[in-house]
Parts: sequence; structure tokens; C-alpha cells
Amino acid sequence: MFSSASSHTANFNRCCAPVNSCCRSYECRRNGGIEELKAKGNVAFRTGQFEEALQHYSGGIKLAPENYVLYFSRSLAYESLEKYEQALEDAKETVKLKPHSWEGYRRLGNSYGRLGKQEEAIDAYKKGLECDPKNIKLRVDLGIAASHAGQFENAIKYQSDAIKLAPEDHKLYFNRSSFYWSLKKYEQALEDAKKIVELKPDWWPGYDRMGNAYHGLGKYQEAIDAYKKSLDIQPGSHRVYFNLSLSYSSLQNYEQALESAKETVKLKPDWGEGTEDWGNLMKVSESTRKLSMLIKKGLRRGELSNSSVRSSFRYDPCY
Repeated sequence: MFSSASSHTANFNRCCAPVNSCCRSYECRRNGGIEELKAKGNVAFRTGQFEEALQHYSGGIKLAPENYVLYFSRSLAYESLEKYEQALEDAKETVKLKPHSWEGYRRLGNSYGRLGKQEEAIDAYKKGLECDPKNIKLRVDLGIAASHAGQFENAIKYQSDAIKLAPEDHKLYFNRSSFYWSLKKYEQALEDAKKIVELKPDWWPGYDRMGNAYHGLGKYQEAIDAYKKSLDIQPGSHRVYFNLSLSYSSLQNYEQALESAKETVKLKPDWGEGTEDWGNLMKVSESTRKLSMLIKKGLRRGELSNSSVRSSFRYDPCY
């Protein structure tokens, strides 16, 4: 255990020497070593050196196995390396050592979520809210976990609770709009999308979300206009071009649909859905031998499928 403040003072008084001589005591050296390892781990983590960060955090844990911050940090490092089982174990140790910390339960929930265990993630976030009932981050994560579990009505409720706490946060409306959209409640999805662009008119995902809602309502030209506004702000979004191609296709404007599909593939050539869309649109528009050969080549490699153009959309994940 760490020494108490009073015992540390007693050690100092017995030294009868300059202040730094106290740091030759075991506890001072130990504490200094722990802080040094934690600091080195943090620097390594921030610079993307996750394996090195693991080594430093693990060294600190050997010196101080009761230090929950080190387990928390090492869990993050494991997650960054996609070692989700190890990340979960450290997250469990974090809440075991610090059972009243909302950060620990959020870390636990994130770890469960990475493993696809959404029900366990939901339980962890709820326990975190018992520690801090007004925590917006936990409510956002809770909504996202519920949506991943297919519980969209609950996701809407959790996100609405977060909006009550932070009504000016545009990302919260983005999340709720996507949940409404998943339930085919396109009018509500559109209302939230309009709120996004009202709060953040220069944020391109808001217009993309608006386009998706308009498309769901069968208002394809309005969807196209929204997607174009999104592309005016962020010309390099392959996802928006993908959605734009589907709206053009719904208006039977196949040439424009094909051009948008081409941009999808140009921006993200290894993105299977964009390439599939391009190939399927060729079936209903004038094709060229070069494009046909490309699609056939992709099919031979097993990278594409022959399914019809999908009615669903690609959109950026929740925030």
C-alpha cells in the first residue's frame, strides 16, 4: 500500500537532511518509479507506440498492483492494439479497485462493446450512471450500445436524455436521427437532421444525414440537394457519393448515378459496397467494356457480389 501522508512526514523528519535525501527511502523510490512509468506510458500512448505503452503500464502495475489508473490506461492500450479480451480484463480490474468511478464503468462498457457484448455494455454504462447520473458521455454510449443491440426505441430514449442535458450539442441530434432512421421514422429523423445543420451549418455529416432522411421519405431531389451541400463542405466523402448515387438511381437518372458511383470507387477503391454499387448501376445504364472488365475481375476475386442495389444507406457511425 502507499504510505500515508503522516508516515511520509515522519520519514522525512527522521532524515535530518536535505529534502531530496528522503527520496532515497523505499516508499519515495517506489512512488517515483510508478509515476515515471505511468508518464512514459502516457507519452508512448499519445504517440501511437501502444506496445511500448503496455510495457510501461505493466511495469507500473508490478510495483503498484492496487493502482486502478494503470489498469485503466493499459486497457486503453490493449484496445488500441485490438486485444479486446485483455482490454476487458483490465477494465474489470479497474472497477474492482475503484467501484465508484464512472470512468471505470465507461471503460468496461466500451470493452464489452468491442467484443460485441452489447447487453453487458449496457449494464456497465447503467452502473456508471449510478455513480454520475448526469454524465452525458455515458448516456451517449448507452444509446449507441442499445442501437447496436437493435434496441432503437431505448437508444432514442437514452439519446433524448442526453439532449436534455446538452441541447446545443449537434452530435447528439445526429445520433438520434440515425436511430429514428433505423426505425423508418423518417419525419423525426429529418427534424433532428435540420436541427444538426441549424446548430452546425458547416458540418458535412449533418447534410448527409438530412439526405438520408429525405430519401427515406421518397423526396429524392431534396436528398440530392442535401448530399451536394455535404460534398460542398467535404468533397472527399466516398460515403456521401454512395448515397448520392442511390438517390439519382431512384429518380432513374442513371448516368448521374453512375458518375457518383465512379467517384465512390475513385475515392475508396477498396470499399466493397461502393464497387458493388458501381457494378449494379452498370446493369441499368450504358456501360463500357473497360468498366465491365473491372467488375468481372472483382467478382472473380470474390470481392464483390451480384446482389441488387441496396435500399439502405451508408452513413458515418454515431458520435
